Amino acid sequence: MSPSMTVIRWLGQACFLITTLMGTRALIDPPNPQVGYPIAAHSIPANIVFVSHEHPDHNYVQAAADIGTLKPTVIPPLPLSPDDEEQTGTYAFGPQGAEAEKLAFKRISAYHDNAEGARRGPDTITVLTTGGLRIVHMGDIGELKLLPEQVQAIGRVDVLMIPVGGFFTVDGRQAAALVDQLRPRVIIPMHYGTPALNPSLKSRLAGPEAFLTAMQGKAQVVHVHARDLKLSPKTLPATPTIYLLRYQ
Repeated sequence: MSPSMTVIRWLGQACFLITTLMGTRALIDPPNPQVGYPIAAHSIPANIVFVSHEHPDHNYVQAAADIGTLKPTVIPPLPLSPDDEEQTGTYAFGPQGAEAEKLAFKRISAYHDNAEGARRGPDTITVLTTGGLRIVHMGDIGELKLLPEQVQAIGRVDVLMIPVGGFFTVDGRQAAALVDQLRPRVIIPMHYGTPALNPSLKSRLAGPEAFLTAMQGKAQVVHVHARDLKLSPKTLPATPTIYLLRYQ
């Protein structure tokens, strides 16, 4: 691992492990093993776990393992609320004093559908600031257009993780419209159909092709033959770039 890079690892579905410059490990939306990805209980050492909503393909916090004597801190999703709720926080990891790393996060209330949560409930957008990067995970966003207040709360986006598989969330074309609103430098598609999924999910989730088609002329596409993407502010692409990661 390069000490000057933030490492983003895709573990399948909407699950990512982000390792900061000082080695803090943030796990987002781990899926239950029944989803199909090889994620077992207590298999991923993590300092902190973020959950976007309480569905089994996103809330398997049992996947997180202790790091030494430190148990993972779990940050649950925001509740379904008619208000535009936000949550901010800073967690310190490592030795006490100047050497401790502070991981800042912001969480923004959203909906899992385009009916104000009436069909699928709430979703939580997570914004992490680390290593000079602003990393945004959209969870299972179902809204077809973000409110101006949401866009403002999200702010600058260096890295965007966005679902593109449809059925449970936005589809490829709808995801592209959200990308237009947020204007990220790096886009990582997630929550789409892969061979690893169980038969039920595989029959419902489309692949990333529709998203790539909708983004033609707006972003270049890079196929990463690994599940890790290493980034720093200096290595961000000059033009919007979609990175397709492997999950194993």
